[in-house]
Amino acid sequence: MAENKLLIGIDVGGTNTDSVLIDACSLGSKTSGVISYHKSSTTADVSVGISKAIDRLFDEDNGCDPAEILAVTIGTTHFINAVIEQDKARLEPVAVIRLCGPYSQGSYPFSDFPPGLTKIIKSYTAFVNGGNRVDGSQIQALDQDMILEHARKIKALGIKNVAIVGIFAIINKSHEQRAAELVRTVIPDGNIVMSHTVSAIGYLARENASILNASIMSFATKIIRSFIKSVRSRGLNCPILLTQNDGTVLTVNEAL
Repeated sequence: MAENKLLIGIDVGGTNTDSVLIDACSLGSKTSGVISYHKSSTTADVSVGISKAIDRLFDEDNGCDPAEILAVTIGTTHFINAVIEQDKARLEPVAVIRLCGPYSQGSYPFSDFPPGLTKIIKSYTAFVNGGNRVDGSQIQALDQDMILEHARKIKALGIKNVAIVGIFAIINKSHEQRAAELVRTVIPDGNIVMSHTVSAIGYLARENASILNASIMSFATKIIRSFIKSVRSRGLNCPILLTQNDGTVLTVNEAL
């Protein structure tokens, strides 16, 4: 039985797709464990480019067996590029429901977004009674009837992406979770993003990150599924990991 010791790393950029095959048991060698590497132009269908990149890693007579692959890690700039380029084809409108008290209504959602990005993404905003204090106690009870009312309005507008942001939700996520449950009863096929799952930073930055996640979710899901298709089509049944902006990784299942 082959020993799982090989790692594949793939970087899918806007211009080029780079791939490398590494022996995890030889990282301290002169070659840093690099067995083979390949660079090619990124294809319109990223799954095609990734499949070719993996094939080329084993093209050379390096004696490596694909069955030895421990994991495939993929990084991409596709998502951030969609935001930077303000690409309407990859970004979708988002409704924002902020769970808060009266003192958190002074700064509106999208208030520090670039105008072009705001025009593409901003579609609906609402303040709903709820949210928590720094000790986790609630500012006020969550207004569940108001959540449902806003959800119905959002659905009527044809919006499927909703960011739910609760004050201090990183301390107590119960209001966000309940609000998401209520929204899903009205928009069962919607992309619902709860801010406590996105970031632990200040609520405006957390709200902004949640909005961007919701806006790009449909496109990201399509791209991630193409990654899975590419790897599995090459007969690799190992874990597939995605790199994050903080240098950590998550599995494709976690990303989806």
